[in-house]
Amino acid sequence: LTIVNPIRDTRVGWPAVVGFDPTELLRVRCLWTAEDGAETNTKAFYAWAAHSSRRRKLAEEMRAQRRSRGGSARGVRFGGFGAPPVDDAPPPAPLGLDVDIVVATLTERAEQLKTDAVDVRARPPVSSWSWPAIAAIIAPVLALVLAILV
Repeated sequence: LTIVNPIRDTRVGWPAVVGFDPTELLRVRCLWTAEDGAETNTKAFYAWAAHSSRRRKLAEEMRAQRRSRGGSARGVRFGGFGAPPVDDAPPPAPLGLDVDIVVATLTERAEQLKTDAVDVRARPPVSSWSWPAIAAIIAPVLALVLAILV
């Protein structure tokens, strides 16, 4: 499993994956045994690509409550002259990824790979910095500092 974030990339072997959580960002929980076999290490990595907005979830819950009550809180809206109410229209599709679907898919994939693998040792994750991305952040800051000082 490769987690690609703007500044850092992390590679985690599927045997080390313990689970996924839909927090504000997708959290990947990992567990592996140290090289000497004496201790067990755990760590969580966050994937920025799968974002779960609390505001969006709250809005979805409120829409569901209004539908269960049989109308909107502001009254019944009409689509035009003689048109039926549009309260029964489905909510608009959310932008981006649905983190719950991503969590379910990744959990299913991890379980499938763990049952297929026989006696595969969980290795520690490997992270690497994205130096071009870091340079793209630092270069403008240095240019700003030089412009202020000169």
